[in-house]
Amino acid sequence: MAEETLVKEPLTTEMIEVGRDMTSRLLDNGFELACSLWFYDAESNRWRLVLASPVVDLEGPIRAYEQIEEILQDNWEMGIWLRDISAVGATDPLVAGFRSLGRIELLRPRHATADRVTTARRYTRGRVGDNFVEDAYVYLVA
Repeated sequence: MAEETLVKEPLTTEMIEVGRDMTSRLLDNGFELACSLWFYDAESNRWRLVLASPVVDLEGPIRAYEQIEEILQDNWEMGIWLRDISAVGATDPLVAGFRSLGRIELLRPRHATADRVTTARRYTRGRVGDNFVEDAYVYLVA
């Protein structure tokens, strides 16, 4: 009897940098974010950049994806595609779970003029609110 073993896709350093960059660019362009994180979906064995915004709650996901796509088109060299991103509302249960843990901010360094830095946190194999999280890398929780 053959046994199937699934190897988890890693969260690479490049993915971490792209997620941080995308989060920073969205904020710089006035896109309101409640939460930004890489989330590992064990069922599909894929990482998704989850961007939670009140835009989804107020105007719908299509409007949020349009705004995200504008940033992607202007910054195609980042190497992330819309298919790698999930836009969800600020009231999404997963987001609510992370929000219950407290704020995580994406900040500009005091003496820097460009990129923000993050006090990102990684959550592995645990409960966040009512959700089990296999793995997540959180940039921002507002």
